[in-house]
Amino acid sequence: MIDPNTIVPRYINEAFTLPDKSGNLPIGVREVYGCYIPIMFRGDNWEPDLRSIFKTPHEAHEVFQQQYAVALRVCNQYFNFSDHFNKDISKGLRLQAEKIENDLSAGRETVSL
Repeated sequence: MIDPNTIVPRYINEAFTLPDKSGNLPIGVREVYGCYIPIMFRGDNWEPDLRSIFKTPHEAHEVFQQQYAVALRVCNQYFNFSDHFNKDISKGLRLQAEKIENDLSAGRETVSL
């Protein structure tokens, strides 16, 4: 079996391994005691952003979109200087960030990644 980290760095694999979608909530949102919390990518793992608590899933999803697009761009910057650099993967990171940013600017939920 090939270790996926030999192909790309772990942080790239983790960036595309989203947490499971929770019920009818948007991607990247969890409900806790009637409040909504965005799930954030922190470079090598996903965790709830307990500093950001919202009354609606839409508000939490907007924060998820903002933070995830930024995280993908940062991953791409690191990846561009990696020994494992691959232009197609770099392009995929950039296009994914752009898709999320376009959804956000149009007020759309990002329903798939």
